Amino acid sequence: MFPRRELTTLAGGKAAIRARIARERSDCVAAVKTAARPLRWLDRLHARWRTTPTVVKFAAMPALVFLKAKFFPRKERRRWFARWVRLAWHLVRAVRD
Repeated sequence: MFPRRELTTLAGGKAAIRARIARERSDCVAAVKTAARPLRWLDRLHARWRTTPTVVKFAAMPALVFLKAKFFPRKERRRWFARWVRLAWHLVRAVRD
């Protein structure tokens, strides 16, 4: 059917393609790990927040609001108020459930 030389050439090309695919996969894994690092930090923070007692959460809310206002000042108060009311409502619903 095929001469041995052609089969050897095709096998070499196949091996090169497989090596390139493996290298690109490892590059993708490294890029995803780098991109997911902040998400892992947020996930750990969220898990810690979920295990925090409810009383501590309610006590921490004024401090968090104060810190947010200090570091991220808003010019339009209505939008700021609407956002925090929505957050407070979600927290109340989470505590109730």
